[in-house]
Amino acid sequence: MTVYLLSRLVLRRLTGAVHPAQVVAALLPLALLPVGLTLAPLAALAVLTVLLIAMTWNERRFDRRDEPVDPARATRP
Repeated sequence: MTVYLLSRLVLRRLTGAVHPAQVVAALLPLALLPVGLTLAPLAALAVLTVLLIAMTWNERRFDRRDEPVDPARATRP
């Protein structure tokens, strides 16, 4: 997951700006790896679930493609 997020950051950096929260989200799984190894499996799964939900929420919040579309200007094929 971390490799995917880091490669996505590089691609976003090449095509535009990168928000600092995206850098934190990409490096957070590496920082949480020792915690995940010491926790019980169910607790580690809960931490991973919370991390993925937070990352998804963050992407939806900062993604520029999610701008509202004016229904009067929307065209149908």
